[in-house]
Amino acid sequence: MNSSMTSLQDFQVLETLSVQPQREVLKALNPDGDTVILKRLKLGLVKDWKALELFEREAQMLQTLRHERTPRLLDYFYDSIDDETILTQVLEFIPGLSLADKLRQGWRPQEAEVVEMGRQALLILTELHEREPQVIHRDLKPSNLIWTEQQKLFLIDFGAVRELVISKGSSTVIGTFGYMAPEQFLGQSVAATDLYGLGATLLHLLSGRPPCEIPQRQLRLDFAAYVDCSLELQRFLEQLLDPDLDERFQSARLALASLENLKQVTEFSPSGRLCLSREGQAIQIRLEPSSNPVKLYLQQHGKIELAAGLVIGLFWLCQFLSQQQKQVDDILLMHPLWMILFLQAVLIGITGLIMLKRQLVLLAKEHLIIRLSPEQVVLECLHSESLTRVFPRSVVVKFLSSYYLGRTGITRAGVILLYKPTPESFPQEWVIARSLSKRDRHWLLTRLLLFHYQTRQTAANKQT
Repeated sequence: MNSSMTSLQDFQVLETLSVQPQREVLKALNPDGDTVILKRLKLGLVKDWKALELFEREAQMLQTLRHERTPRLLDYFYDSIDDETILTQVLEFIPGLSLADKLRQGWRPQEAEVVEMGRQALLILTELHEREPQVIHRDLKPSNLIWTEQQKLFLIDFGAVRELVISKGSSTVIGTFGYMAPEQFLGQSVAATDLYGLGATLLHLLSGRPPCEIPQRQLRLDFAAYVDCSLELQRFLEQLLDPDLDERFQSARLALASLENLKQVTEFSPSGRLCLSREGQAIQIRLEPSSNPVKLYLQQHGKIELAAGLVIGLFWLCQFLSQQQKQVDDILLMHPLWMILFLQAVLIGITGLIMLKRQLVLLAKEHLIIRLSPEQVVLECLHSESLTRVFPRSVVVKFLSSYYLGRTGITRAGVILLYKPTPESFPQEWVIARSLSKRDRHWLLTRLLLFHYQTRQTAANKQT
């Protein structure tokens, strides 16, 4: 693909993308009218022959790479201008902006977009790292990643690429400060080196700051105060950016599997009635009605407890009847105390039946959706009449396990959302999940408290 018959005059230059003393990148039309990228290296100005070695290595790599998410090398030639020899790569043009250009234009992606870009980047790295010989890019950063209008990510600029057929001792320090893994400063590069560069890139997208502007603590980027994302994604980035190679993801495939688990998480409560699904920072908790309320009630409250209550009740009833020789009517008339106790027992029994009926009705009909986002909490009640209530994210979560008398009768409060629009105003309450068992209530409360803590911490970070 090295042709001395081709020259710059064969191309119509449309735009100069970058200019450096010894190299330039041009956007041009080839003789067939197709848009291409020209990367030109001026040999007369090359002071370090390493630049020539990297330029030629990139051309050799692109000739054999043939990856759908990397640019194809269309031609490679040299020509002379004013007795100066210039090497030129003709590369496939990828329509789109680099992530660096998008950031400079004020673009700030949402968490779901960042996760998708990370997923596509890891797919590319998985194929590169699993090639024979293994290919390591060594310079992963926003300017080397292009995001198209079709939401596809492309990896470009393989000038720093290295095949692992070179001994570590012959390697040089190549990369961009802030995106370089610690081992690169020692001239070493492994598969996890690219993962560090990807982690630094994703951190730049989330924070809007280059990694070199984020403080470090014991060689780790202390970025929690600069990002607005889920705790799960923060933990993922921490592992990508771990300065210790042994603690970092060992392969792009392992990192991809971890990221896929983050993309959409589904979790069920102990009874299975509550289902939590998360995509990015959006969380939905859905409470489904029970198809077998009696069975579920026995599971929630325990067959042993119900059996013990029944045995004790029958025992006291037998004791009461055996100690009395007269008819119940005579006993009640002659002994007012027994009459009061009997009426109390009847009231307790009726109350218990009402509560049992209420609980079974709730198990059979209660249908609720809780939508959590960084901006607000939305409660949507789907049983009986459709009712929706919206709280700001400053809502406070409380947990009550005692019985109380509400407008709909005696019920057992599970989890309560409490909100005060102003410090002086009367608090607004919303009781949710009245029909849940203790374990399910605890599960729900834990998830809501975690969300409350996370959003409060994010708001505090933004203020600082």
